Amino acid sequence: MRITVVLAVLLVVALQGSAFGDALTDVREGNEAFRKGQYQLAADAFSRAVESGELTAEALAITYNNRGVALGELGDVDRAITDYRKALALLPDDETTLRNLRVAYLKRGMASFERDSNAEARADFDAAIKADPEHPAAYIKRGQLEAEAGELDAALADYRTALQLEPGNAELERVIGQIETAMNPPDRAPAVAAP
Repeated sequence: MRITVVLAVLLVVALQGSAFGDALTDVREGNEAFRKGQYQLAADAFSRAVESGELTAEALAITYNNRGVALGELGDVDRAITDYRKALALLPDDETTLRNLRVAYLKRGMASFERDSNAEARADFDAAIKADPEHPAAYIKRGQLEAEAGELDAALADYRTALQLEPGNAELERVIGQIETAMNPPDRAPAVAAP
């Protein structure tokens, strides 16, 4: 998928003619650095291309996305999210960028959840769902957060949504069963009276 994005940037930039030579060189350098795992060099090269002012709106959106991916690899999820938002402002509904945004929100949300920053985690899980409502992962993580907070109705709703998106997931079915049992414990057998 990344190769497709890279090729799209190269094509869009190349079609703009020689006036965009510096930006094209920067994009190529960024792509090459990324392939080599040199994420800081990639982010720097993509930044030069962005700052050049030479990219069309579509090429700029793709370059923001690519820089976001490089920043995410560096662990700078906040800046990656900012770049994905900029990309979507230029190229709304781009599936690759929406997926990357979902992953970034999910990653940041899980880090917040691990630090017991539940309000921040919930906000990021909500944002991940908004970015890509057809993917079960954020529903599962938000359901886990809700279950641990004792919000069993909300957790059950999120787990059921995740199961609709991923039918047949045995682990989700098991968790749903556990929550349903916790919410509606089976009646205890009546005590037998002594003779």
